[in-house]
Amino acid sequence: MRVNEFANLKSQARLSLLPGLVLLVLLWSALDLAAQPSNTTLRLSLRQCVGLALNHNLSIQIGQLSPEQARYVLQASRGIYDPVLSLSAAATSIDQPAQFDPKKTGTDAEYELIQDPVGASLNGRLPYGLTYGLSSIATYAHVLTYFPSNIFNLNGPSFAGFVNGFAPDGSIFIRGTNAWFQTTGLTLSQPLLKDFWIDIYRTTVQVNKKNLEISELVFKQAFMTNIVTVETNYFELLRAREQIKVQQKSLELNNQLLSEVRKQVKTGTLAPLEITSAESAVESTRSLLAGAEGYYAIEKNILKNLISDRLHDWMSTDIEPSENLIAVNVPTDSRESWMNALSRRPDLLAARLGVDLADINLRYLQNQLYPGLVASGSYGFQEEMPSFSQAFNQLRNGANAYYSASLLFSLPLANIAARNTYQGGKVAKHQASLILTKMQQDIVTEVDNAVKTVQYTYQQVGATRKAREFAEEALNAQMKLLVVGQVTPFIVLEFQRNLTTARSAELLALADFNKAKAHLAFTEGATLDAQGIVLKVH
Repeated sequence: MRVNEFANLKSQARLSLLPGLVLLVLLWSALDLAAQPSNTTLRLSLRQCVGLALNHNLSIQIGQLSPEQARYVLQASRGIYDPVLSLSAAATSIDQPAQFDPKKTGTDAEYELIQDPVGASLNGRLPYGLTYGLSSIATYAHVLTYFPSNIFNLNGPSFAGFVNGFAPDGSIFIRGTNAWFQTTGLTLSQPLLKDFWIDIYRTTVQVNKKNLEISELVFKQAFMTNIVTVETNYFELLRAREQIKVQQKSLELNNQLLSEVRKQVKTGTLAPLEITSAESAVESTRSLLAGAEGYYAIEKNILKNLISDRLHDWMSTDIEPSENLIAVNVPTDSRESWMNALSRRPDLLAARLGVDLADINLRYLQNQLYPGLVASGSYGFQEEMPSFSQAFNQLRNGANAYYSASLLFSLPLANIAARNTYQGGKVAKHQASLILTKMQQDIVTEVDNAVKTVQYTYQQVGATRKAREFAEEALNAQMKLLVVGQVTPFIVLEFQRNLTTARSAELLALADFNKAKAHLAFTEGATLDAQGIVLKVH
């Protein structure tokens, strides 16, 4: 076993289970384990075993990852509202041959067009369904137009001031123009009926919020289950240890009886056959002792597996419980236990959130019954100037504004899908409510049974203790009678078996009572409080 591992445990009062999940372990007894060498025996209290499990139980480590995963899913679903910035740049070139233009008389001139648009846009969605887009595009355009002199009137008004030059043979006039085109505008779109107060994106976010809460409650329930498992195993380990002592005491009594029988056989008081019967009883008890020791070893391994994530480090180390089986009675009140369970049980709280999930889905499905009505609009400015700075200045001054507004109404005539999906959602919500009601009823029954189990197991502790005391007195009396020859060894063996049975029954009652108390705390949702653990989720 790693000594440093236990040294670290000694000083831990705050255990971090995962990002955003803080576990404060209060009231721990100091783990004085740092000085323990390998191949030795560690004496562990119940609280120390629980503390080790909190740090090293693999089931807890696995379960704690579920809320973390759910948290990432929630954060990812909110990404739909992240604005998207887009930057664009392009270069295009067009060499358009001369062709017939139906809009004009004659043939359109050949030209070469080079465009270099550069732009940026910001698009996104707001939580109430509004989508927006803000864009600005600046395009530099360079055009060369070729006018055959035999077709076009180069002295006309269309060519005034644009004479750039002729081809060497004078047959073609070439005109070159350069300009900056700039457009900046905003577009908006807002649903007014369907997808207005709730849409698929808001539904997803709300559902993922609930799923995160449910995953945390499920983890808490599993966390409590593991603690109760450690408690139950610890009490069973105590019983197994004490059962070895019971069998050892039984073996001691059988050896005493065998010794007494041999004495009386020598004196002629008993027949030699009685020795065989006494020896058989001794060997039978040895067998029971071996079985008790084997069971104890198995229970140790089970506990090691619960408190360690590196079991091979524990294989060379023996563990012993440092506590004893005792019966400390607790006042029980079924009604108070019911109220605690109905307000604190993680599985019940998760079921209530399940009803909330069904309600969120139903509200979304109800909204989908409405017709679609979407209002859209745009507003912006555009300009064309010989230079970029001129075009930009014109835009800043609000030149050449444009705008648009529209309404789009849509209505499925039968709306079969939406109506039937909505009815299915109503059934799902009713089912979730019934599941919650049944769980509440089952919990009340479970808690009441747990309270009664604590009560009757405590009564069993008292009854079995008295039965063991009477069995001890009866055996002592029979041994005295055996010495004076008034009873046979067979009768004494029966009383010895009765005593062993009474001692085993007392141990079982003690273990059952402590297990019942742990289970009652679990059914009430109070396991963490009982162990002094505060689990906080941020």
